[in-house]
Amino acid sequence: MEEQDIKEKENLELIARIIQQTQKRIEQNFGLPFIVCGYVTCIISLILWVIYYYGLSFDSRWNYLWIIVVIASLVSGNYTSRHKSNATKTYLDRVLGYIWAVLGCVAFMVGAIAFFANIQVFFLIPFLLSLGVILTGLIIEHRTVIVCGLTGTVLALICLLLNDTFQILLFGIIFLIMMVIPGYAMNQRARENN
Repeated sequence: MEEQDIKEKENLELIARIIQQTQKRIEQNFGLPFIVCGYVTCIISLILWVIYYYGLSFDSRWNYLWIIVVIASLVSGNYTSRHKSNATKTYLDRVLGYIWAVLGCVAFMVGAIAFFANIQVFFLIPFLLSLGVILTGLIIEHRTVIVCGLTGTVLALICLLLNDTFQILLFGIIFLIMMVIPGYAMNQRARENN
């Protein structure tokens, strides 16, 4: 009977250790893409806001700058997955990867559709991606990431109340709060845990 209790304790300890390792790896692997995507989005938003707000141009081709965000996100995610993940991926790793793959594809499709149809892109994209931030925070049990994701959701709703020019500015602010801050928070915790 005692031997069975010892095996059960060892199994529970092993499971707890695997979960902690997964959380640490997720923090290490998701920090950089969050930061890159957040900063690039902020910069593009600021550039477009200045162009449209100050009437420097009303040419819609400036919106093609958003493609830089997609490229930067793909490059940083690919770099991180190739250079930092030398451990075996767990079920949680794969689930979180699937969540971000689906949300990223949907956000890309929303952005692409916005070039041809009048949709609330400055609401939809941060709303969708804030859900991914919240889920990431819940999975790695990181309160700062969760709060930043929730803040992104609320600010996305506020976008619906603003005109297009100020939606662009708020869009950048949302990504600063929703992606950059959690990215640094995850990197900080990953450094503390190493």
